[in-house]
Amino acid sequence: NQLIETATKLLEQETQKSVKAYNAMMGHQPQNSLKHGLKNFNNPLSKEG
Repeated sequence: NQLIETATKLLEQETQKSVKAYNAMMGHQPQNSLKHGLKNFNNPLSKEG
């Protein structure tokens, strides 16, 4: 269980890093709705604003 908890923490940290890097690359601030950023990331063809 300790190993799983550690792996989960590392995965969460890497995910946050990736999201921050993606937001920075796209010129979004992290507080600008994580869902919006992920939606654009998953659907690059749907350009909004």
